[in-house]
Amino acid sequence: MFDKSICNKVILYIISLSLISSFFINIDVLAESNLSQEPYEIWQENSVISEIESSVEKSNTQEAVNLTNQTVKQENFLFTKADAIGLYDPTNGGFEANLWDGSNIEDIAYLINTAPVESTSSTLTNLVKNVILTTAAPPDKSNSDSLSFLNLKSDFLISRGYYKNISQLFSLLKSNEINDILSDGMIDNLLIYNQYKRICNSNSNLISERLSDLYFASFCNAMSANKLTLDLNISLMRDDNDYYNEEYLSLLSEIIYSDEIKAENLKEINLINLNLLQKYNVDIDKYISINSPIKFKLFYFLNYKKNNLKKISIAEELVKKGLVEHKYLAEIYQSFDLSNTKDAGEDNLALLERIKIFKDIRKTSSQAELVNKIPEYVSLFSAHGMLDTASLMIYDKIKIVQPKPDYIDNASGICLVFILNDDPEKCNEWVSQLNLNSNTLELSKAKFYLSLANGKAIKETNLNQLIDYEGFSDRQKNIIVKYYELITNSKKISYWKTPNELNKVSSITANIKLHNYFESLENQIGEKIILLNILHGDDNFNENDEFSIFLIIDSLFEINKAYAQDYILAVSYTHLTLPTKA
Repeated sequence: MFDKSICNKVILYIISLSLISSFFINIDVLAESNLSQEPYEIWQENSVISEIESSVEKSNTQEAVNLTNQTVKQENFLFTKADAIGLYDPTNGGFEANLWDGSNIEDIAYLINTAPVESTSSTLTNLVKNVILTTAAPPDKSNSDSLSFLNLKSDFLISRGYYKNISQLFSLLKSNEINDILSDGMIDNLLIYNQYKRICNSNSNLISERLSDLYFASFCNAMSANKLTLDLNISLMRDDNDYYNEEYLSLLSEIIYSDEIKAENLKEINLINLNLLQKYNVDIDKYISINSPIKFKLFYFLNYKKNNLKKISIAEELVKKGLVEHKYLAEIYQSFDLSNTKDAGEDNLALLERIKIFKDIRKTSSQAELVNKIPEYVSLFSAHGMLDTASLMIYDKIKIVQPKPDYIDNASGICLVFILNDDPEKCNEWVSQLNLNSNTLELSKAKFYLSLANGKAIKETNLNQLIDYEGFSDRQKNIIVKYYELITNSKKISYWKTPNELNKVSSITANIKLHNYFESLENQIGEKIILLNILHGDDNFNENDEFSIFLIIDSLFEINKAYAQDYILAVSYTHLTLPTKA
């Protein structure tokens, strides 16, 4: 046996030394294979794909460099380097190397598989991702030799569409350390970005051994219009039951013999088929819906040339998940023609309202008009759960607006935009200059948002104004008071003793097992954060019991006060932002 605390102190060095070497080995392998292949297609200089892929490659290199800056030494460990591999450490959003101390891999596997794929809390979503991708000694696997922590990580990333991170992990591993899940994820990543030549011309380590060489050979020949060899591939696949797929063979035959590809019999949709359809100018719009798997939506957004409401709706989802940058959403909002929406349908009314208010704000040159549109903008995007992203898209317009007494009714929304752009100083400027009217509800709300950004408590008079406001629900007021108590290290007994609280009977019962499970943990930070995400759930915030919400807030506050502030702020702008006038 060995001292695991010593292990945690030295783990990063082992990983660092091996990761950097494997990173450059894989780069060399790819470079060598690319010497013999035909040149890559040159993407349009400013295309979405080229910019995203460029940022991924830069990120890969930087992550590898960051990991090599650690200084630890070799020891004898009970796990492989591949299981300990990660992208983050305490310097870039990750946690300490001991975050899995005291945790069992079977428990962690169960929690990861139970955690919601969709969550209304971006704070908890990002924390779980950072936990799983922290470079650290993995959970104890003494009771289960069959579970691989790398497999769990790979499954987690793929299920949530984090293909950028799949690519990063892939580049940091040696070929003999790459599992089938990660390999398949890397193939999907290349197909999503329509980079088929990196598959067709790669070494075998890029392709899962479970997949047929003939299958990929036919795909590559079809994509390169090598019809003579493709015809031979089809004949071989028809004679072999292992490769036989009538739909796929029919599509390949159309590519050889038809002037126009119709793909009328194609029912199975996968990334191989989507790449083929896109290559031969088949409209892929009918094959993708808002309910399609995330990888298909990514392909559709990146490769479908037309701009329609479906594409915008999918883009919003991808942006909310952190899979696409906000600037691309702003671009397709701006380019969408609102005059052609007579048959849009009721389901798209809210979407059209978001597009319109964004375009209105972008085109106005009047500061007064801009300020007056902020409440609607905040309301529409907060209701859709994406005000954080939407605020980034108008920051350049809002930051030049000078605070005036006439604008005080819109102060909270404007402050919120500043804070979500990590600019609390501008919010403070507004609060300071408008403080002569400090008794207004709007200014009290602005001060509350500012307190969440700077960690300083609002005055009790401002607090009382917020909890007296009839537009806030009891639950919303409870969270405001809870935060006030945490930040001031005091108890507001007078609030909790009010009749409406004493007489309240919730119809929602707390999950006692989850709560007891959580309370049984001590310093298992990774396990706690995944549990908090489960407690929050994937339902609307209003479906959660206050006991669970308070546990989440208390726990985040204990781990890092900033996490609790981010969580409450997100809750605030989704559920506390109402029409600004009382």
